Amino acid sequence: MKAMWPVAGMRHRLPDMAEARSKIRQFAFAIPGDLGTRTGGYGYAREIIDHLPGSGWNANIIQLDAGFPDPSPAVVDETIRLLNAVPEGMPVMVDGLAYGALPATLLADVPNPLIALVHHPLGLETGLDPVRAKQLIDNEQAALSVADTIIVTSPHTKRVLVRDFNVSARRIHVATPGIPAAKRATPDNRQPPMILSVGTITQRKGTDILLACLLGLTHVPWHAVICGDPGRDPQYAQFITSVASVPALANRVSFTGSVGEADLHALYAQASLFVLPSHYEGYGMAFAEAVRRGIPALGFATGAVPDTVGPGGILVPDGDANALSAAMAALLSNPSQRQALSDKAWDYGQTMPDWFDTAAVIGRCLTDAAAN
Repeated sequence: MKAMWPVAGMRHRLPDMAEARSKIRQFAFAIPGDLGTRTGGYGYAREIIDHLPGSGWNANIIQLDAGFPDPSPAVVDETIRLLNAVPEGMPVMVDGLAYGALPATLLADVPNPLIALVHHPLGLETGLDPVRAKQLIDNEQAALSVADTIIVTSPHTKRVLVRDFNVSARRIHVATPGIPAAKRATPDNRQPPMILSVGTITQRKGTDILLACLLGLTHVPWHAVICGDPGRDPQYAQFITSVASVPALANRVSFTGSVGEADLHALYAQASLFVLPSHYEGYGMAFAEAVRRGIPALGFATGAVPDTVGPGGILVPDGDANALSAAMAALLSNPSQRQALSDKAWDYGQTMPDWFDTAAVIGRCLTDAAAN
C-alpha cells in the first residue's frame, strides 16, 4: 500500500476552470486495489477524481491493499497508519470496499474529517455465508457511526442505511453516478437481435440465470454477448463456461471478458436488448449506460435497479427466471414493442445527471467536512 501525492484531475467544465483553480483544495482519497479495474465502483472513483477539480477539490490518492473487504490484521494496521498520516485538516474519503471492513475503534481515532463513500453495504453481497454477512453488516454499521459524512451513490442505498444500519438521514448525501451523453444505439433491426449483458461474472450478477433464460429461448432468433471480468470468482466462471458450452448455446453466446471503453461503446451501439439478472445493485451503472442509449433494460426489481431503469425497461421479481425469460421472448418477437420501450428508455436516459453534477455534490460534502 502506498500514498500517491497528488493526482490531478484531467477533465473540467471549461467555464469553471479558472475560478476552480484559484480556490483548489486538497483531500485524501483512500481506495483499495487497482484504480484501473473495470467495474462500476472503480469507474465512479476515476470519474470523480477527474471532475472534482471543477468543483474546487483535487484528490490525493492513497492506494490501499487489494485484500479488502477481507483484510489481514497487518493490512488494517497499515491502512490506519496511512489515514493517520494525512496532513492536518485535510478531509479523508475512504471507498466503501475498505471503509466498511475497518474497525470503528480505529477509525474513530483518525484526526481529520472522515468521509465514507458507500456504493452498497458489504454484507449484502450475494453468496456470502450468513455468519460472514452478519459480521460485515455489524462492522459496517459501527464504522459508519464514526464517519463525519457519508456519501452514497443512490437514494436506495440511503434508504437501506437509514432503515437497516441506524444511520441518520441527515448524515447521508446522495451523489448519483454521472452518465455521459451518448449516441442512441442503432441496432437497425439486425438479425438476429443482439442481447448484451455487462457485469463481472459473479453470482451477484446472475450470469447463470441469464444462461438459463437463453436456454428457454432457443426457438427465437438472438445472439448474446456477455461482457465482464471472469477473474473475480474463477470457480463460478468455470461453471458458467461449462453451461455455455452446451450445443444449444455454444454458437449463440459470446464472452468478451473485460473490455476497454471504446469496445464497450461499440457493443452498446449494436445492442437490441440489455439483460442483467443482478440480485443486488447499489446503483447499476451498466443499466444506466444502456438506458442512456435507448436500449431496453431487463433484470430483477431489486436494490437500486428500479430507480436506475425507470420506465426504460422491464423488471421482474428477484430470481424469477421464468418471468425474465418471458419478457425477453416478448421483446425479441415483437420489434414494434421493442421500439416503443426503446423510445421510453431514450427519453428517460436524457434526464440522467452527468459527472459534473456528481462532483458538485461531493465537492459540497468535502467543503462542509473541512469547515466542521
